[in-house]
Amino acid sequence: MNNNFMTVVGFTARNRLRTKAFIITTIVIAVIICIAVNLPYLISLFSNDEPERIGMVESESVIPAKLQQFFKQMESPSIEIVLVPDEGSADANETALKNKLDAGEIDAYLELEENEAAAFPKVIYKSEKSGFSNMMQLEQGLQAIKTEMAIQDLGLTAEQLALLNAPVELETVQISVKTGEDAADSGQ
Repeated sequence: MNNNFMTVVGFTARNRLRTKAFIITTIVIAVIICIAVNLPYLISLFSNDEPERIGMVESESVIPAKLQQFFKQMESPSIEIVLVPDEGSADANETALKNKLDAGEIDAYLELEENEAAAFPKVIYKSEKSGFSNMMQLEQGLQAIKTEMAIQDLGLTAEQLALLNAPVELETVQISVKTGEDAADSGQ
């Protein structure tokens, strides 16, 4: 009886393995697994390691130069600030930046707009693309410059600045809420 059972199982398995549906499904699954295993390599082929070039007009403000310096100090920055000479008027500056954008010299540009409600100007990012992948780094750079300018305006000394930037010390201690009697009772 055991011999007949094995014969039937072998016959059924061979018939299933020979069908077109099984062969095609096996090939499709093998291709999907190969693509999934090599996905990081495929992504690296299409990614660009060059930093995004963002143009800014060199103005009387120190912000463009400080922002350029901020990103130059990073090990592998994802943003490069390209300073464009001031053309004298806002319209001429906008035209010069758009020309550099059309020529491919920059990927986007930043415009500084006076903000009467705050001491720091409003920063406007302009690009042909809809979205900006490096927004977080740009915000960090601008925040660092804003903080530096506020510290200079307040006239803080080096000691006050060091105290302001010093990390908070946090110590953890494990305690027991059981008293001596409770601990003796729970030990039994």
